Amino acid sequence: MPAFWARTIIIALAFFFIRRRLCRPGLLLLIGWLMLSVFWSLNLPGSLAGVLHISSYILLYLLFRYQAFHTQTLLWGMRLFVSITILLSIYGLYQLLHGYPNYFSYVENTSEFLLPATREVTREWLNALSGRVFSRFALPSQFAGYLLMMFP
Repeated sequence: MPAFWARTIIIALAFFFIRRRLCRPGLLLLIGWLMLSVFWSLNLPGSLAGVLHISSYILLYLLFRYQAFHTQTLLWGMRLFVSITILLSIYGLYQLLHGYPNYFSYVENTSEFLLPATREVTREWLNALSGRVFSRFALPSQFAGYLLMMFP
């Protein structure tokens, strides 16, 4: 439910702040086309969720593309993103140097709360990832993509 309200706020902000008149008909056309494609779908809830995801990303892009930000605000945002990336990289280096003993002990300590199959899958996943760094991401490739995006 919070994701629904976040998307509603994004759509409202996009229509309020995007001042270009040529952009609004395009947005309405895009949202109309996406809704039309939902009605032709066999999986209505899944298609609606996908449309909401796509439209919120497009509206966020347009919101930041056409909104004039002060230079100081942009510098603050870039510093924030770089600082977060440095923290994630430090945690990734910790994983590379020390491995995953904390994850294994967590799985062992909470084993009574996990199903046996879930416990085994988690152990196999941790063994497969040994030697690879994923920081706070689900997969090492996602972490690598994030680092490539942040450090061009």
